[in-house]
Amino acid sequence: MTQIEPITERQYPRRMETNIASEYLRDEHGIPVESGTLANMRAQRRGPRVVYFGWKPLYERDELDRWAEEDALQPESPLTRRARVRAHRRDEAIEKSAKETITMNADPAEPPAAAISTIVSPTDTSSAAKRGPAPAQCQAAAKVNAIT
Repeated sequence: MTQIEPITERQYPRRMETNIASEYLRDEHGIPVESGTLANMRAQRRGPRVVYFGWKPLYERDELDRWAEEDALQPESPLTRRARVRAHRRDEAIEKSAKETITMNADPAEPPAAAISTIVSPTDTSSAAKRGPAPAQCQAAAKVNAIT
């Protein structure tokens, strides 16, 4: 009777498909990369080098090790940086338009914080006060309160 030895650690092949390569990077190097992320990186010609067997992409273990040690923790890609900068510019434009809206609605003698309090007063019983401020006014008030 042969005895089956328990598997203590997983043996990875020399060449791996994308899903096994993501498991390898997670288990051996602690890099949580999903197989979809590896596919996206492959399409953008980033990430670990890939070898094709026909139409099937395969990752070599040595290349995954090299990539994990050298390139995996590089700063953000240009595409990620561009998206972050665009979001920042969009937020600045929203903030600027909110300030302009407040100053257009405000009395020139009042400072901006006082102008916000005149938009909807807690003691006002008009129908506009019952409905509450418009969403743009809420955003503008939050932006000005954060600035002051």
